[in-house]
Amino acid sequence: MFIIKSINILTNLAYVPLLISILNKETYGIWLTITTIVGWFNFFDIGLGHGLRNKLTRSIAENNLVAAKEYISTAYISMTLLAIILLIFNVIFTPIINWGLALNASPQISLELRNLVFCIFVLFCLNFPLKLISSILLAFQLPAFSSFITTLGQVISFLVIFTLVRLKIHTDLTSLGIIISISPLLVYGVFTFLIFNFWYKEYKPTFRYYKKDKLSSIFSLGIKFFLIQIITIVLYQSNNIIISHTCGNEYVADFNIAYKYIGVINMLFAIIVTPFWSATTDAFAKKEYAWIKSKIRMLSKIWILSMISGVLLIFFAPIAYKLWLDDMVFVDYKLLSLILIYFAINIGWALFGNIINGIGAVKVQLYCTLFTAIIHIPLAVFLGYRIGLYGVVLTMIITIFPNLIWGPIQVKKLLSGKATGIWIK
Repeated sequence: MFIIKSINILTNLAYVPLLISILNKETYGIWLTITTIVGWFNFFDIGLGHGLRNKLTRSIAENNLVAAKEYISTAYISMTLLAIILLIFNVIFTPIINWGLALNASPQISLELRNLVFCIFVLFCLNFPLKLISSILLAFQLPAFSSFITTLGQVISFLVIFTLVRLKIHTDLTSLGIIISISPLLVYGVFTFLIFNFWYKEYKPTFRYYKKDKLSSIFSLGIKFFLIQIITIVLYQSNNIIISHTCGNEYVADFNIAYKYIGVINMLFAIIVTPFWSATTDAFAKKEYAWIKSKIRMLSKIWILSMISGVLLIFFAPIAYKLWLDDMVFVDYKLLSLILIYFAINIGWALFGNIINGIGAVKVQLYCTLFTAIIHIPLAVFLGYRIGLYGVVLTMIITIFPNLIWGPIQVKKLLSGKATGIWIK
């Protein structure tokens, strides 16, 4: 998984100078905002992906093949219906939205933006149910396999675009969007077919195993994840749009470049912590609390090492930016420092959040994120207009900080058997 995620990180970093060289910095900022908006709809699975992951992990731990097949079949059929609904909404609403105004872009490219959004959203809808295979592989505790599928799609799209640039074949914004969106669709489709027809045939989804009671079971947990995801959109995924309107599209690029650079430590930590979600579900079902506690101590040490690595990244930023971007973007130490503080808090929360999510006791998380969501957008807009890009990043820090307080408290209660009321729900 480390090797695969390293390739993923390098591909993401390599995309930045490649796309800026094709689009220019401002248009690249518009592209980032569009992908953010489309990415929001990943959360419209109503939490079925996360709910399936937890329920399927428990079924596997209990060696209940029938229940596992019912959960998988029910999730796939439900997600396909959701994808059809989203596709209908795309056909109706995308053509009537003024995307130039929505993205604070030039009116001259409004038509191109409309075509771009329509195309990539169609491809997104087609890929929507196929992405469930990632949740299934994570439930089987095969995170490296899940990461490989995601990374392969990104690498293929990067290589196609890189080849077009080398051959000096003209590529506009719409063409890039289609290439970047269709590669993951093809990869997910191929591996879904292979997994259910060759490697895990006994778990292949069928209409016969669709069960309403399983949907209710997945949904009861999934809806909590869904609400948390929707609130997370409000909290953080709106940042590109806020920066676009308060500072300008070129600052969207500055923010995302700095975010990707420092975010390397977050990605590396995610490589380590991702398997612990499903592993915790399995361990908690078997009452192996000592194992969970030992892993928390191990992850805490890695958290500290991640922060040291972040400081080193800032120190070597001039060299890294020169090699990475070739003077297309200059180093902003204040921005990098603020983003490092944000990731320090976020990684600390991820440590405890993965344990909480694995156990499925997410009600406290739901209420806390709902409270912070109420203040995020108005505060980000206010500070964005007052102190620019730094104000938006400062808002991110303020709104995520409470997670670092209540998260460890809940984990301690859960593992000591003292969690009651809202702490266990």
